[in-house]
Amino acid sequence: MGVRDRVVCFLRFLLFVLHPSQPLEPRNVRVRHGDRRQRRLQRHAGRTAQSLADLRPRRHSSGSSRNFLRVPARAVLCDCAPRGDSADHSATLIGAAVIPLFLFARNRLGPYQAVMIAAMYVIYAPLHGANLYDFHYPPLGIGFVFWLAYLVDIGKYRWAVIPLLLSLSVREDLALSVFVLGAYFLLSRTRPRAGLALALVGVGYFLTMKMAVMPFFQEGKPTFVWYYEKLIPAGGPNGFGGVLLTIFGNPGFTLGTLLTSA
Repeated sequence: MGVRDRVVCFLRFLLFVLHPSQPLEPRNVRVRHGDRRQRRLQRHAGRTAQSLADLRPRRHSSGSSRNFLRVPARAVLCDCAPRGDSADHSATLIGAAVIPLFLFARNRLGPYQAVMIAAMYVIYAPLHGANLYDFHYPPLGIGFVFWLAYLVDIGKYRWAVIPLLLSLSVREDLALSVFVLGAYFLLSRTRPRAGLALALVGVGYFLTMKMAVMPFFQEGKPTFVWYYEKLIPAGGPNGFGGVLLTIFGNPGFTLGTLLTSA
């Protein structure tokens, strides 16, 4: 890709950010290396057209798609590299997560145990299922959470801010993983202050997104509450407020609901 093509790509990205309704499909990419490469590029562009269409923010879409922090990076990747394998970048992120997992386990248990844990992660069947079936954002945050765990464990708090922000930018429910990680450091007393900070940031971000930001963009309507419809109290508040009321007010019923098959 020459300088001219890179400039055009950057301008198209700015157009996408400022005017999401404009088309982003790479159908008119000019290539100077022959008709054969032109046909191959157009074929790859067609394979990523649907993926690119899914990037545009929709005014009447579900609340989870309102997390715009995750949109520009994928847009740059798919638009500046219009190839069919650009849509498979999730496999790279999921596989690369084994590196911080190994480092964290080695720091905690030792090298041999770390190798075994890393191997179990690589051959974990549900992980491959999440990678092969459709495209969903949560698997992209696995590596960010692992890097956060490792950097906090070795006391690199300033560097840990980077994976923390990346984890929160993937999707709002990744904040619960940050909360669980913080609870681990707090209860294990290895990094209690950092663990408390992570727990507060995780639960605070999740509640802010679910209780305020997402309902605001949905005109007050709750988002994805049907996942927990059995936990909404009759005659009580709707949305996640009612779900939280049931969880903390009747934990026995909540546990029984979780153990009941669908």
